[in-house]
Amino acid sequence: MSGGKSAVVVGGGVGGLSSAIRLKKSGAFERVTIIEKNGTLGGRVKSLTLTAKERSGARYRFDTGPSLGLFPQEYRRSFEEDLEAKLPELLKVEPIAYRVYFGDEGRLEGSRTSYLDLLTDEEEMSVQLEGVERGAGDSFKRMLRSSRATLDVGVGAFIDRNFSNLGDFLNLPRLFSLLPRLFQGGIANPFSLLMPLDTWLKQYFKDPRIRSLFTFQTLYVGLSPFTAPSAFSLLAATELSDGVFFPKGGFGEIITALEEKAASVGVAIEVGKEVSRISVSEDGGSVVGVETGCGLKVAADIVLVNADLPFAKSKLLKRKDGRNNPFSMSMGGVDKTREYSAGIVEFCWGIRDDLEALQQHNVFLSSDFVGSWFRPGSRKDLPADGNFYVHVPSKTDPTAATEEGTHSLMILFPVANKAELSSPHAYEDLVDWSRKVVLKRFREIGLDVEEKIEVESATDPEDWQKMYNLVNGSAFGLSHGLDQLAYFRPSNKDDEVEGLFYVGASTHPGNGVPLVLKGSRLVCERILESLR
Repeated sequence: MSGGKSAVVVGGGVGGLSSAIRLKKSGAFERVTIIEKNGTLGGRVKSLTLTAKERSGARYRFDTGPSLGLFPQEYRRSFEEDLEAKLPELLKVEPIAYRVYFGDEGRLEGSRTSYLDLLTDEEEMSVQLEGVERGAGDSFKRMLRSSRATLDVGVGAFIDRNFSNLGDFLNLPRLFSLLPRLFQGGIANPFSLLMPLDTWLKQYFKDPRIRSLFTFQTLYVGLSPFTAPSAFSLLAATELSDGVFFPKGGFGEIITALEEKAASVGVAIEVGKEVSRISVSEDGGSVVGVETGCGLKVAADIVLVNADLPFAKSKLLKRKDGRNNPFSMSMGGVDKTREYSAGIVEFCWGIRDDLEALQQHNVFLSSDFVGSWFRPGSRKDLPADGNFYVHVPSKTDPTAATEEGTHSLMILFPVANKAELSSPHAYEDLVDWSRKVVLKRFREIGLDVEEKIEVESATDPEDWQKMYNLVNGSAFGLSHGLDQLAYFRPSNKDDEVEGLFYVGASTHPGNGVPLVLKGSRLVCERILESLR
């Protein structure tokens, strides 16, 4: 029985929606309410449609947030088992999961092309790599075996569970029980999983182009291959083992399915209302509800925050006892006390061209393999090239571009976040520079598209911050360095205020739709435990 208990969810992203459904379905709450500051739900998981003005009926759909599906089993587990919701059809991107283009110095010997493909077939992938470096085919199989072992151990032991305290995290009997699985995967020294990913891969491959095939994924977690621990090889492992997927109709269909399920189980949804304060008791020890910017007070036994955790801690949690919040930042919304992911310049282009050289997922890497990972922060330090990602959903799903001979492109270009800027108001320069770099790299592979762009939008870190209250304009929230992973990542349960919980990219277990879905399950377990 609910006993009349109520819960308020601040923010209606994937974490907020899925958690609200779980809480209402549990029967522990009579009332569950989502309060969302924007006019639509979904947060960063969003599909955008633009129509060309010059040509009637030419429409382009873009996924402006997540654009590839990893860990498909997590989608199925969350939707089909936990939420009992209808999961949109997941289309597998094959046989080429990614195409990775290199700069001029990365051109393959004896070839006019300068790319390698991340192939879903293990044998074909092995043959491709053997053609680049002698012995790389067998090394790939050994590397993949180790990465799969890391994935197997890492998900169960460190990602898909709550930690009540440091002792729980450093449970030696449990950690020792994992060693045989790592040894079977060819990992003789478990501490090697803490070394930089690029360094770890050098034991398998000499050619930096091959190593970059299995390291660019660190962009997802706000790190570089030279700072990310080698445990993140599990990202490449899930792409090669489980595949890369894309929901038919775009990632907006994920939100539509969650919103329909929330409504069907009785979750109340309030959009266009921004929470301005998390209210706590006089002694500051427990949550009592929230207040909105228009003065509305909503009482609640439980408050679950899906707004980005650093913003919530610093701007919404105003304790009456005068104690400092654990996050602090300047008036400009800049936090230099923690490590944040990259700022992102995003372009959405509707192009009238067949784009033959591009796959659905494409990564363009600079020939400066090391220097290009230092994110530019002013007009004074703009390099000639940079790393960026291109998504062309219309390669798999024709509904993303409605006219024959057209394609929709979403481009993510990492730049400095606001804490890393070396000059104020630099983003106008960075947007212009990154656009020129993309067009230049496209011309190098035979795509001269500038005059073929029919619709265009650009989003910079200032925009990300305004839209989603992302501190430092960091599109992926807090980064995932060793000191911000697992137990050391901000907890999903507030340390000092009873009844206050968190879900989303900047809390445990991390960012990305499947991890946030896992986080929803974990935080709901904690909430229900707290009621008992």
